[in-house]
Amino acid sequence: MKILTFYSQIFTLFKTKILILLQVIAAFLIPIKWLLIMVILMILVDMITGIIKSKKQNIPLTSRKLSHTVSKILLYCGALIIVYGLDVALIGEFVALFTTIKLFITKGLACFLITVEIVSFHENFEGITGINLFNKFKQYLTRAKQIKDDITELKDENKG
Repeated sequence: MKILTFYSQIFTLFKTKILILLQVIAAFLIPIKWLLIMVILMILVDMITGIIKSKKQNIPLTSRKLSHTVSKILLYCGALIIVYGLDVALIGEFVALFTTIKLFITKGLACFLITVEIVSFHENFEGITGINLFNKFKQYLTRAKQIKDDITELKDENKG
């Protein structure tokens, strides 16, 4: 009975220490939680559009291809956490000399990773629908500029 009590106490001690460690890690990551969430969401959107594209092109879905998503999430989140640690501990004060944006390097990396996923999403979307979103966006911007120029021209005519 004493042995059982001993193991129970050891288990409780480890459980308590592990919970404290997890709480410390969670508190450390709170400032970048939304960056991590955004990166993970973009990876999942890319995965979903990749699956749809594969089905449309009759490419078989394999667990190996899906496991790349898990690897990518771990790699991207790990990179963000490491850069965040460096940003806080080492280079944050140096970067603060040049910009007032807190966690500038971490946010820059998050923007880069999200951009990579947007480009991948774009490739998948184009493979699914045949529509090039970047060209469509460029057309909308060109049309918006034409409308703005037309409105400016009309205002100038009404003044004169």
